[in-house]
Amino acid sequence: MNKRILICSFLCVSFLCSCFNPFLIAEVGYDIEKAAGRGMASVSYYAAANTSLEDINSSFVKAKKKVTLDDTYRLVYGKSLREAGPTGDTGYKFTTIKNGTFLFQKMLTAKELPNAGHYILTSIDTEIKNGYIIVAIVYRPYDTIKVIDKYDKATIRVFTSEDRGFYEPFKTDANGNVLDTIVDWAGVPMSIFSQQRYRAVLLTQAANQVFEKASHDDYWEAEQRWLAGQAGAICEEQDEKTCDVMGLKKGFVR
Repeated sequence: MNKRILICSFLCVSFLCSCFNPFLIAEVGYDIEKAAGRGMASVSYYAAANTSLEDINSSFVKAKKKVTLDDTYRLVYGKSLREAGPTGDTGYKFTTIKNGTFLFQKMLTAKELPNAGHYILTSIDTEIKNGYIIVAIVYRPYDTIKVIDKYDKATIRVFTSEDRGFYEPFKTDANGNVLDTIVDWAGVPMSIFSQQRYRAVLLTQAANQVFEKASHDDYWEAEQRWLAGQAGAICEEQDEKTCDVMGLKKGFVR
């Protein structure tokens, strides 16, 4: 088996998704500094292009971002990026969205962000069987929420930070009052979460979106379509927008 076939095989396994085509390297040259401004949607591109952690960190520094990748490693994992080495693996894993939120809030608190405890990492897991997940950072001013179940659209649920349902976005509460503000969101391959370095990049991008006071109301339409089985179309549209920002002629979804 030649080298080209091995590379293609690796990508297909790493980004396998049965409902739509996987992320593929269509073009390795992209504007890495512009990628730093794309938020969480850029993480799949860093991964597919196998961009080095030093280069990613440098892009945050050059773009004058509030949070660098080195900041994330020091504040979240207790090691510098240099200590973590090229793989970025310090041996630390988070296995739940709750734990990921704790790490995210820890970093925001260290960066002296007011109300850091109200920024939550959330996800919708309905496409995990196909290898994909939609994640979002939300600002939520409450520690307990009363909401209508987003799946049966009828049952009233009460969630605290101890419940898995707390870590899903909700546009309104059970009374119709505005609840979550979406800071950033992206549809990403589950394989991203299997590697510490890309989890760290995801947290870094999310933190910078928080400090830049970003807001993405387009998430709510995307969520409804995601739940209706249109994950593939959403990722393709996200891909097109990201390509425009990063200076790519072709994207990683086709």
